[in-house]
Formats: sequence, structure tokens, C-alpha cells
Amino acid sequence: MAEGDRIKAVRISSGLSQEKFGERIKISGASVSRLESGNNNASEQTRSLICKEFGVNEEWLRSGAGEMSPPVDREKEIMAFIGDILKGEPDFRRALVHVLARMTPDQWAMMEAKARELLEEMETPPQDGGGVR
Repeated sequence: MAEGDRIKAVRISSGLSQEKFGERIKISGASVSRLESGNNNASEQTRSLICKEFGVNEEWLRSGAGEMSPPVDREKEIMAFIGDILKGEPDFRRALVHVLARMTPDQWAMMEAKARELLEEMETPPQDGGGVR
């Protein structure tokens, strides 16, 4: 698979048109089209923006080696989520994190207990033919 095909795969997996993809990496939709078709090669800046904006493994984008998305450890995933929330407009996610941040240790223990109870409920086959599923 050529680099243009990999760029197209990133765009398609992001659900974006060439125009919208280009806006995110600061190039035109026509430029995206030329990259995808192989008529132009991506600049270092464009590659860097694709990798940063879409969480793409740079080695994969350049050569096809490895996976499209590098493995993300739990801590980095949490930090990226919080960063995304903080840079955007206040929304449900920010409100939820704000509420969770104010929870006491007892409230966290109760939430954990209820989550475990829910898991048990989901794993137990219904006895009366009804239930969750």
C-alpha cells in the first residue's frame, strides 16, 4: 500500500471528506486528493499534522510498517481525553468529569460496588425469560 493509500485510509477511518480532512491538517481538499492519488508526496509538516491530529503511527504512515494507530497506554489515553475536554466548549463530558472530580472516597466505593453489581446482573441468565439482553 502506497503512502497515498494510507493517507486515504486515515481519512476514511475518520469519516471525513477530503475537504474536511484537509481543514484539519491545514491543506485544501484538492491537495488531499493529490496526496491520496500519489500525484504529490506528503511534506514532513503534513505527515506530522496527520499523525498528531488523527493519532497515527508515523512509521506506519511513512512505510506501512506496524499498525495505523500506536498502542496507547491507559495514562496517555486519560490525559488525551481530559485535554480534549478542556480545549473544547463546555459540554456533557466536561460536566460529567466535574461531577466525578467532586466525589468522595465513599461515593467512589459505592459506584464501584454498583458497577460490580451491574456486571453480575448482566452475566446472570434471566430466570423468568425477561431481563436485560
